Amino acid sequence: SIIKFMQVMGAPINMNKRKAIQDSLKKDYKIIDDWAKTQESSIIIDFEELINQPLNVLKKLNHKFGIELNEEAVNCVIKRDTKCYDGMLEFKFL
Repeated sequence: SIIKFMQVMGAPINMNKRKAIQDSLKKDYKIIDDWAKTQESSIIIDFEELINQPLNVLKKLNHKFGIELNEEAVNCVIKRDTKCYDGMLEFKFL
């Protein structure tokens, strides 16, 4: 999650403002998503798909960019119940 990433980077986080952070990211995502859809060298991946179907994501990346990522890499994805993500499943990655 972005909050965990920010904590690792040493950014001050007010956990009481988590909803505000999520709302801000959703608004920014719309701007980025609109731009990304016009780019030939980008692909948008659902967070939920990355977690629950990593092999599908890997195959999409291989196909889109003409590469051969090692399929064994998907074994590194930690399987978790989607209930653990508290509002993050609507996010997509560029």
